[in-house]
Amino acid sequence: MLWVFFGSIFMGAMHDFGALVISLRNEGRSISEVAAKYINMRVRFIFFAVVFLSLLIVTAIAVVGMYLCIAIGSLVPVRLGTAFGIPPTGLWVIILLIYAWVASTLPVTTLLQPRDYINAWQLFVAMGLMVVGVAVSSFSGGLPLVAPAFNRALPAGTPPMAKVQ
Repeated sequence: MLWVFFGSIFMGAMHDFGALVISLRNEGRSISEVAAKYINMRVRFIFFAVVFLSLLIVTAIAVVGMYLCIAIGSLVPVRLGTAFGIPPTGLWVIILLIYAWVASTLPVTTLLQPRDYINAWQLFVAMGLMVVGVAVSSFSGGLPLVAPAFNRALPAGTPPMAKVQ
């Protein structure tokens, strides 16, 4: 177990160092561009695909982790009592001010960029669920579509949406 633990650390360090040296010797190009230069363009595409899929897996794990944290937070809420004579609302203000200070002083790539990336995927998930929900509700009869192109059960005398001249 120690060989696996320390071996992965040292091999990972050597891999990263080697990738940095290769990139440095090729004017800061990415490893995929270097692979395309020395091997062929197909290797560049394969490398990009592997990196994209591995990042997609990490993003999926992060989004699932975010939803788990939300579920745990709703089951086990944090309740702050009065500390040092400060009411709970004041303590939350202090905590949020400390977070705002940390978020504003750290580099963007450390805190904000990963958080915004995960939030973007959360928005994609929410939009997809809304589209599926509207479609299922519409076709099951629970939510009639109101666009005249789809809704043929209009009352008599309903004016058109646009006046045609």
